[in-house]
Amino acid sequence: MKYKIFLISLLFTLYSLLFTFVFAQAQPPGYNLPPLPTAGPFGTGLTAIKIMDFILIPLTNFLIAAGIILAIITIVVAGVMYLKAGGNPDSVKKAQAWFKNGLIGAFIILGVGVIIWTVYGIVTGQFFNIFIIPGPIPGP
Repeated sequence: MKYKIFLISLLFTLYSLLFTFVFAQAQPPGYNLPPLPTAGPFGTGLTAIKIMDFILIPLTNFLIAAGIILAIITIVVAGVMYLKAGGNPDSVKKAQAWFKNGLIGAFIILGVGVIIWTVYGIVTGQFFNIFIIPGPIPGP
């Protein structure tokens, strides 16, 4: 019975979080997404940077977000396992192992994200332009 209540509450929580991510990606009024680049008559169009901007970076962001969500779920499940252990040493060790693996997974996913964004910044030339303020240079 307790397992059914836990499963129903977990499914309800996941279902309620499902729409949060949809609303977080809503565009403000008047904002139009840039069109996908097309190849011109001389074969120009898709470059490596445009492929990264339109395909690889959104895919990477999605996979990192999905991995972090799974790591958070793993940590929460480990906490529930720890609470349900009730002093059983084997169950406590299993819950601690789940917690440790969830934390390690989250750190690996975040580390991969930092590496990917660093490489992306170096490849596109945006990595060293952090403190440059765009706009006209004031004259004398």
